[in-house]
Amino acid sequence: MDDPRDLIKVGQLLGNQGAHASWTSKPQVAEHFAGMSDDYHYSVVIKSINNKTGASIRKITEEWQGGFMGMEEVIVPKNAKHIVRSIEERKDGVYFVVVEEI
Repeated sequence: MDDPRDLIKVGQLLGNQGAHASWTSKPQVAEHFAGMSDDYHYSVVIKSINNKTGASIRKITEEWQGGFMGMEEVIVPKNAKHIVRSIEERKDGVYFVVVEEI
């Protein structure tokens, strides 16, 4: 498997590919799901430094999902765009991609 930094570059524009996205505002939830890598998938956490359009749905989602109490789910609209500001490999081969919503 190649390095994800070969696919995602600083300064690159990222869109939601025409679909709403489900994010979390809890770093430990994001890291848990990112840690589910295998030989075919990268472990990546995308961190937005300035959420403009994402909306919390924590009050309408179930309290317990996938082993986490209160996942703090945020729905990001399909037309949201982000610019990659940095990419770094951190613990256990998880890549952190810091983005800024534009």
